[in-house]
Amino acid sequence: MEGNEALPAAEEDALIVNGTSLNRGASAITAIGGLLTALLGAQLLELNFRVAAMNAIPYVWIIVGVTLILLATRLYRARRIATLASAAVAGVSVVLLLAWAIYGFSRGIISCLAFLAPATLMLATLFCAFAIKPAIKAEAARKRLSDEGIELGF
Repeated sequence: MEGNEALPAAEEDALIVNGTSLNRGASAITAIGGLLTALLGAQLLELNFRVAAMNAIPYVWIIVGVTLILLATRLYRARRIATLASAAVAGVSVVLLLAWAIYGFSRGIISCLAFLAPATLMLATLFCAFAIKPAIKAEAARKRLSDEGIELGF
């Protein structure tokens, strides 16, 4: 094939369908951020708070971390809804984790994970935001191929 020839539409769609390295990078960063968040939650399980409602915080971080890991698996496949959900969950988690880190440090709870998790999730939010357009293109390519009768098993 010559360099100037245009690819047939089906071949071009087949190349787009799996997303880009940006989608894969966003997936990896999101999964790492989810793992760090879940580990922070596991680390906090040993604490007992005076206010009973605060005892739920470790479980919330574990659930958020596992959710981010599960979203990362869908993000790897360049799914639009997973990209949007990952960006939203990671973005909200950054703010809440930073608030937790400030609260924890003011109470003498020193944890390296309390600063690593929000920093990683901040990167994940940025990567997910940039991966939205390639995910939309991949989803459109999947639909076009499906309309042509080419099922990819995704």
